[in-house]
Amino acid sequence: MTGDLRLVRPCGATRAELWKACATAEGLETWYADKVTGSLSPGGGVRLEWPALGARVDLDVVDWVPNDRVVFADAGSRVTLAVDDGQVSLIHEGLDTPDEFEAFRSSWRLALALLATSLDVHPGLVRRPVWFARPMRSTSSLAHVCFTEAEVLGAWLGRTERIGAEGDECRLELRAGNRLTGKVLVRSESRDLALTWREMNDSVLSFRTFPSPGSAEERVVALCWSRFGPPRPNERAVEEGLRASLDQLAMLMRQSGAA
Repeated sequence: MTGDLRLVRPCGATRAELWKACATAEGLETWYADKVTGSLSPGGGVRLEWPALGARVDLDVVDWVPNDRVVFADAGSRVTLAVDDGQVSLIHEGLDTPDEFEAFRSSWRLALALLATSLDVHPGLVRRPVWFARPMRSTSSLAHVCFTEAEVLGAWLGRTERIGAEGDECRLELRAGNRLTGKVLVRSESRDLALTWREMNDSVLSFRTFPSPGSAEERVVALCWSRFGPPRPNERAVEEGLRASLDQLAMLMRQSGAA
């Protein structure tokens, strides 16, 4: 499938709250980019950055109607975010290939779910993302198996009975000794996964893959842990556990000769 991607995400927030989330630097940092700079105003430009991944994108603000819509564009594509009471609508134009369409569909679904979580569960709080990423000889489909199949998860992240459909309860006994209970926030087939984490202040743990700059045969496999509000005392230990788990997955991929 190619063409225009269209998504609508329900949210308990007002139009004004959604406008702030979509059309201000601090708002975008609560659900999309990790760092946002520039001028979010008509005719302005904005830089979106993910420093831990070494990634950034520069966009022009080509339309900006307060409490209604903001439109970002670069040389090849155009993204419209339109807000209303209780929902945000997204249109992404200029997607050329089926793989690009599915990749952005998964990425936007996860981002919009994080937007709703930010506003509904953590209103007014700053998001504090931490990334763990490793290049691996893998495909997005194989990585998705590692994210969702109980037997494989037990070999690198933690024991679980299953990772179900979106909205299902989930429970993992992490290898580092922590417990994760929550819900499946997003499950995109052969792509990304996101789980809520009750024990860690209703944070969100996302499982992602990206193209690798080093090789067409690799993917960058990543975990992103989005926390909200002030740090908790045991966060550093949890971070180290997640980092070690991703290292374990990278080792298993090398041993299996995954392609």
